[in-house]
Amino acid sequence: MYRIISLLLGGFISIMILMNGGLAQRYGLYSSVVIIHVFGFLLIGVITLLKREKLFQKRYSPVLYLGGITGILTILFANYAFQYLSISAILALGLLGQCIMSFLIDQFGLFGMPTYTFTKRRLLGLCIIFIGSMIMIQGFEAWAAFLALLSGICIVLSRTINARLTEESNLIIGTCYHFFFGLLAASVLFVLLGDHEVSYPTFGIDPFSSNWYIYLGGIVGVFVILVSNIVVSKISSIHMTVLLFIGQVLAGLSIDFHITSAFSVELLIGVLIVSIGLFINIGWNQKNQQQSAQNVS
Repeated sequence: MYRIISLLLGGFISIMILMNGGLAQRYGLYSSVVIIHVFGFLLIGVITLLKREKLFQKRYSPVLYLGGITGILTILFANYAFQYLSISAILALGLLGQCIMSFLIDQFGLFGMPTYTFTKRRLLGLCIIFIGSMIMIQGFEAWAAFLALLSGICIVLSRTINARLTEESNLIIGTCYHFFFGLLAASVLFVLLGDHEVSYPTFGIDPFSSNWYIYLGGIVGVFVILVSNIVVSKISSIHMTVLLFIGQVLAGLSIDFHITSAFSVELLIGVLIVSIGLFINIGWNQKNQQQSAQNVS
């Protein structure tokens, strides 16, 4: 069930990226990040008040407050890379970064997450995932590629940190902290670096505008983070990473075709190959779990 939820969640992430991209085109990079977090924080803030949750009543490890900041870095790195790389290249390199971080988390149980030990049997599945990722790369700029890779790493870091904070507090408080500290970091970046942007944020929304939906990215982000915090501890980090990626790309292909009538065959082939590698790993994991259960019994 949690694997299906991860696939669907990937689709919502693609929708959120479309909204955030439209907002960045209208207001600029740093301004749009602030707007995204304002709307997200307002929503989760209202939910927190309705639930009568108490913030700042308990101190947590300082590391657990960094989920919102790493989320900001994810957006910034991806948007910078977008200026030099194709979408397929950003997706592929982002997946590679996510896989690297996910393997480290699974292998060593970083941030107190469950340990899923790497075995040689998974090597074939991982190689297939890597091949599928490389097929999707259609352009290469070293600096931009490194930023896209970092974006993927930050995605997993943010997701994992948020999950750990949620475990020590609860779902609502963990999400509220994410947007609160994310909004603080976005505001500082806007003050320091956003003065050169042509258009500053204005929060008046015309409901009859054809692109009013671009303001909903923060609201969709609240939903994505809430659901991610539930799922992340239920399946391995690498499986969640690849399932989110598959759902994201399939939804992205549909969105691109709807908007531009363009269809990337390379991207579809890459996703299919990545999916094969994922299912190989899932099959071997289930087999190992069954063998372990039989040995225990």
